[in-house]
Amino acid sequence: MNLAELAEHINNLFDFALNNPLNELRMVDIGQIDVDLAQRIKQLTGYETQDYIVSIDSFGIKHIMNGHSISNEILANQIGVTKNDFLLLHQIVFNADVVSKGLKSKKSQIETIFFEKIIQNKYEAVLEIRIVSGKKKMLYKKNRLVLKTMYIKKAT
Repeated sequence: MNLAELAEHINNLFDFALNNPLNELRMVDIGQIDVDLAQRIKQLTGYETQDYIVSIDSFGIKHIMNGHSISNEILANQIGVTKNDFLLLHQIVFNADVVSKGLKSKKSQIETIFFEKIIQNKYEAVLEIRIVSGKKKMLYKKNRLVLKTMYIKKAT
């Protein structure tokens, strides 16, 4: 999929996530972790991620827009996330300036990886490591890094 098609899929997912009264899950795949990035992630975090699929799902978009959008972001030095910022996820992950082990998700205790990229401002994205097994393997088929949250800070 080229970047224009990817942008269209992300825009459609964004609209679906914010206008979905049934709170259904949908997902868009951004790309696959290659050998070089997997080695970097392994060295910096200890996590084995080669061939994992990087994805955005409707729940992640909803979480981010409910907590870090322009209308909600009130923390000093932060900028609210907009629809267009989701289009940068490919660049944030695959060309990250910083990669580190993230905190476990509070509720689920799922391991996370933190990615940071300066693109005029400092974009910080936290992706959950989702390892498929059992019944979920039929549905998801591949291990994934899925966008959990994202914030933007003013570059200093």
